[in-house]
Amino acid sequence: MTEKRVDESWKEEVQREKVKEQGPEKPPSGKARTAQPSGFPPMQASFGTLLAELAMQASLFLGEIPDPETNEPIEDLNRAKYLIDELGILEQKTAGNLTPDEAQALKSILYELRMKYIRKAPKP
Repeated sequence: MTEKRVDESWKEEVQREKVKEQGPEKPPSGKARTAQPSGFPPMQASFGTLLAELAMQASLFLGEIPDPETNEPIEDLNRAKYLIDELGILEQKTAGNLTPDEAQALKSILYELRMKYIRKAPKP
């Protein structure tokens, strides 16, 4: 029995023709903006920075800090609760695996955010 061969070189030819029709690839029209000034070292990921970022977002949605773009407070209690709940999940899932300082920081952040949420949440 003879082996069937499939000629797929046509795909390459079609791709070459397509590139010819489109012309050379154009560079982006605008220059990309650097997100971080060059004078700062790159950020290092850590459990502490993760906690700080989540706490900052929760505080933003609790109206505790102004929106950086509008300089106006935002109050979105649903989003705040979601972020507080995420921190609670982190506390549960990392129990026994954190340093004493990390565990205390997480406990303190959660306590403060939960108290702020309770003060702002509608009463049943």
